[in-house]
Amino acid sequence: MLLRAVYYGLTDGLDHQDPASAKEWVDEKLSKIAKFAGHNIPLWVDFFHEAGISPEHLQSTKDLELLPFSSKRTLLSRPLDERLGIPEPECVKMSTSGTTGGPMPVYYSKSFFDYVAGLTRFRIRRMQGISYLKKSVSITYETSAQIANDPNHKSQAPRRGKALGILNPLIGPLYDSMTKRLYISQGIQDIKRGLIDFKPSRLFGSPAYLRMLADFVRVDRSLDLHIDSSISIGEPLDENNRKYIENILKCEVFDGYGTNETGIIAAECRCKSGLHIITDSVVVEVLRNGQPVGENEEGDVYVTTLLNKAMPLFRYDTGDRAILGGSNCKCGRRTRKLKSVEGRKVDYVSSRDGKMVSPRRIANALHSVQAPRCQLVETDIYQFVLRWFGEGKDVRKEVIESLYRELGDVDISVSDEKPDALRAKFRPVISRMSVSADNRWTQPLNQIKKII
Repeated sequence: MLLRAVYYGLTDGLDHQDPASAKEWVDEKLSKIAKFAGHNIPLWVDFFHEAGISPEHLQSTKDLELLPFSSKRTLLSRPLDERLGIPEPECVKMSTSGTTGGPMPVYYSKSFFDYVAGLTRFRIRRMQGISYLKKSVSITYETSAQIANDPNHKSQAPRRGKALGILNPLIGPLYDSMTKRLYISQGIQDIKRGLIDFKPSRLFGSPAYLRMLADFVRVDRSLDLHIDSSISIGEPLDENNRKYIENILKCEVFDGYGTNETGIIAAECRCKSGLHIITDSVVVEVLRNGQPVGENEEGDVYVTTLLNKAMPLFRYDTGDRAILGGSNCKCGRRTRKLKSVEGRKVDYVSSRDGKMVSPRRIANALHSVQAPRCQLVETDIYQFVLRWFGEGKDVRKEVIESLYRELGDVDISVSDEKPDALRAKFRPVISRMSVSADNRWTQPLNQIKKII
């Protein structure tokens, strides 16, 4: 309900609590969700049993080490009714984007849906010094964007109606006046009219969508936007891209991290010194070879959820890597931070010296100069194709030189692509592992020609 969302949003969770008392609260929540899932949800009943432990053994976050890791494959190995803790008709249905491994249905309890709504609408805005009264637009992907952006298209109505219940007729119009979702499939033309008419002050979207909007505004100043702030989520945000978007859209860009399976995991505050982990909702483990990393060290991200009884997760492999940060911040929050989210594990590429280079570092090199969007595809060991969309060939050599600084003496060829082949759903770097598993992100490739 709305009041519950407002309550969740106007509290700061564990952000300012003493670390000892915050840990006690998290341990209690973890124990409760473990007992609930381990005794009531067949998937997790078997998961605990196969690990040789009882749900009662999970008394603290340290005890998570007793469990193996889980993944999307773990969830999809069982029928839906065996992985839900609440009957499906009582859940709020979501879905993963399908960027890796295809879409997967995700379910929230109504209370967790309210929690996420309050977190995004109020709490994170407060973290970033943004007014609650600012109208916002979320830019998301939809293959049939023209239909989805039609005012008469109510694809979100069932989800919101289920969450609000009998209050939907009263609250729905107020919600629609402050928040809007716009769908994009090919380019800004899909959402231009919606942005002009709605006049949002705040945007949510992936770095690719925000970059696409900035490119459009740089060329066509007739799109008179008055954006104060944007949150980048869904892909790694590199610093060169952040600076470009901020300069063109004349707004602050904050980084956020989350998945549809887990909800929001971490977000930047106004200090932009790392992403504060939302510790009252998730337990985040950053591990290398199964062991916790230290501050400023990089590892794989695993998440345990504390609040979503509809589809709880334990040591869930997000498929991402991040650098662990500290817990000190000028904003006064005392929660642990992620220094940065480096990207999907499957999209790390090999440098000539044998090191694995993160998607975030590659994206930063691609954005080192003002250039049209381009994509680096690893076709074989030390073999890359730079897909170049559109004009800007005068800066192409600079981009390639930036890539050489990251990758060393590798072979980089160039494929000139038509701008109209560029889709909104876009990944700036594709490893050979991704290409072999799913080539939809790189097709079709035009004839490759060598320039350096």
